[in-house]
Amino acid sequence: MLISAQMRKECINMTDVQNAIYSIVETRGKECYCILCHAIDIAIEHQPDILRMQVLCDEVCMRTGKRTTSAVSKALNRAATDIWQNGKRDKLREYWIEDAPTAKELVLLISSKLWADRLNR
Repeated sequence: MLISAQMRKECINMTDVQNAIYSIVETRGKECYCILCHAIDIAIEHQPDILRMQVLCDEVCMRTGKRTTSAVSKALNRAATDIWQNGKRDKLREYWIEDAPTAKELVLLISSKLWADRLNR
């Protein structure tokens, strides 16, 4: 079954993404988590395709007003490190995360699961 980008966007909203992140890590207000939520949301919009990190960072820059993709990449790396160090390991396993994830793995695995969960409803 082919699903249009608009239908995918309607199925998953930013609140779902934020709830997923905050179920893993209770810390709120960190800018890196905001950037991560945008990256996951963008990755979901492109499912089932997998975006290259450069393209993903470019889109996050446009959406958030960050000046460089390097700043976005650093924020995503900080989020991945912080989630691994401070996150709830049982919740991380729900997203198939067993070892310290890279930023790309974190975005890919969380976006894939959220997208698949919505398709299966």
